[in-house]
Amino acid sequence: MAPAQPAPSAQAKKETGAKPGSSYNCGELGHFADKCPKPRRAGPRFAQARVNHASAEEAQATPEVVLGTFPVNSIPATVLFDSSATHSLISKRFVGMHGLRNEELCTPMRVHTPGNSSTSVSYSRSVLIEIQRSPFLANLILLESEDLDIILGMDWLTKFKGVIDCANRTVTFTKEKGETVVYKSPVSPNQGIPLNQIEVENPVKKDNTKRMCVDYRALNEVTIKNKYPLPWIDDLFDQLKGAKVFSKTYLRSGYHQLRIREEDIPKTAFTTRYGLYECTVMSFGLTNAPAFFMNLMNKVFMEFLVKFVVVFIDDILIYSKSEEEHEQHLRLVLEKLQEHQLYAKFSKCDFWVSEVKFLGHVITAQGVAVDPSNVESVTKWTPPKTVSQIRSFLGFAGYYRRWLELIKDYGMSIHYHPGKANVVADALSRKSYYNALCTGGMCKELQQELEHLNLGIVEHGYVAALEARPTLVDQVRAALVNDPEIAKLKNNMRVGKARDLLEDEHGTIWLGERLCVPDDKELKDLILTEAY
Repeated sequence: MAPAQPAPSAQAKKETGAKPGSSYNCGELGHFADKCPKPRRAGPRFAQARVNHASAEEAQATPEVVLGTFPVNSIPATVLFDSSATHSLISKRFVGMHGLRNEELCTPMRVHTPGNSSTSVSYSRSVLIEIQRSPFLANLILLESEDLDIILGMDWLTKFKGVIDCANRTVTFTKEKGETVVYKSPVSPNQGIPLNQIEVENPVKKDNTKRMCVDYRALNEVTIKNKYPLPWIDDLFDQLKGAKVFSKTYLRSGYHQLRIREEDIPKTAFTTRYGLYECTVMSFGLTNAPAFFMNLMNKVFMEFLVKFVVVFIDDILIYSKSEEEHEQHLRLVLEKLQEHQLYAKFSKCDFWVSEVKFLGHVITAQGVAVDPSNVESVTKWTPPKTVSQIRSFLGFAGYYRRWLELIKDYGMSIHYHPGKANVVADALSRKSYYNALCTGGMCKELQQELEHLNLGIVEHGYVAALEARPTLVDQVRAALVNDPEIAKLKNNMRVGKARDLLEDEHGTIWLGERLCVPDDKELKDLILTEAY
């Protein structure tokens, strides 16, 4: 507010030509200045206000402020507690979006922000703010702000005796009746993870719709992984031989169609500027989401798989050899989706086509080819110059080399892994079943390589020793003869106490189709070895 003008001195009156006894305003006789018909027009007067933070990004870098999300007239709002702000303000955007009532200020207010100033002429009266479920009222001046909805300054903090603890990020209020309310910021801003350091998928899909992304890395670390296997894409395409008509359906927000068990819902909680939320359906980013959804789709289409349906998570391909078959196949698939209340996204579906893009490949009656858009980056790749760039190129191009016309065969070499390094061969050697490798159709060079590694059946081999060993059942029968527990069991059978057990002509005891085995460690180890 501008200071009052001092009364003009005698020298000033002389310089302005005012007559003795005349009005100080107009210089005419017959009236005083306070009753002058021609009063001087003073410039507009403004109340002054200062705000040091007009955005959340600026506020987060300052230790003396605390941010929080609270219901404002039952609407979630981002609230900044700022002890360096002289007045309390509310965003014009927030007022306009939610239809809050506002009134005109008696005196316009000049609000100064870092590097800028603006004039506010209206305010919202008695806005209800709930902090820790306690109601507080505030008169808020309208201000332009992008991401801060409300700023509570010294006028409001003084009214409720607000104390900001910068070290602990807490604010303490005292209401009129002496009730104390303490709010603690859930996450300290200086401990937050910058957005550019969080590895998330692109939140915008190809059709310009947004994908909700939640950082579930901490939850995924303690989640027991579902071992349900996802199918190999190459194996899926082997089923398409002879197909001429295709249709493709894509489920709308596929994971969201799978509900989460009620007891697991609290585990999916995440916080936003609008508050804390929980997912009731499977969310994008959970480690077990693909496996669970793949399991669901396989159960739904179990009777159609390998016959005329290919399923990979939320992508469904229907293939047929003729249009008549395709009509029937398509009807069955759509009825199955309707039965299980699974909904497709029509804009991403293709029906009755002879060429379809599926899982990064182009499928036609002539066969399967790689999608040109997927290899465009390979064809335009600059020559690799470092070791890491060469490894990256070879690993990426290794899959696509099968589609290159000039490369038809792979160079193969056999390497010997001695001792425990050859885990697979060591496990197979423990099996008692006889698996012979027929080498008649192999080339001479490959037979020689196998012979050097002691694999297969050599053509000039001979029997060095022949040993006859009893079968596993014979060993069990031999162990039953001298076992005291089995002897007691046979006595109980003779007196009718064990009617469910049967004894065959060899003295072996059976429980249905199961064989009774004595408590013999060597025999048990042998059975486990044969089984696994």
